[in-house]
Amino acid sequence: MTDLLQHFPWPGSPGHFLDLACGTGHRGLKALELGHKVTFIDKELSRLLPEARQHPLAELIELDLETGIIDLGRERYDSVWVFNYLHRPLMPAIADCIKPKGILVYETFTWEQASIGRPRNPAFLLNKNELQQTFANWQPLHYFEGYQTGLSLGHFKAQLVARKPE
Repeated sequence: MTDLLQHFPWPGSPGHFLDLACGTGHRGLKALELGHKVTFIDKELSRLLPEARQHPLAELIELDLETGIIDLGRERYDSVWVFNYLHRPLMPAIADCIKPKGILVYETFTWEQASIGRPRNPAFLLNKNELQQTFANWQPLHYFEGYQTGLSLGHFKAQLVARKPE
């Protein structure tokens, strides 16, 4: 789990989480270990960790999120996690699929990242305060935008943890 996910208390009772554009699914795997049902969605699920793939509480959906109109369901998930992924037309579907009072955790690269490395394509980079503005009517629990260091080289990212209004 990333530092961002470790700093927030998650529901003690099992919920239904979505790991969107999940990649290997290592973040969603932690939620599975805590007893939550997790839906893993990605264009290609071949990189999904075997522990996630074989878990009885895992739902696997192979879906190209960038073609056509995507419907992730209406008020289906208690929490949606999105990391290192941006497809602006998907934002309304993300907002719609979270239950009232549910939690969105979103972390991805900002426009400043292009000055130090990949990604460089503006389609994959948030504008200044874009994430915060997109979910402006949600209750912010955490917001950060700036240079972030970690296990690898630093990156320019924005992080938002927010609760959906009732």
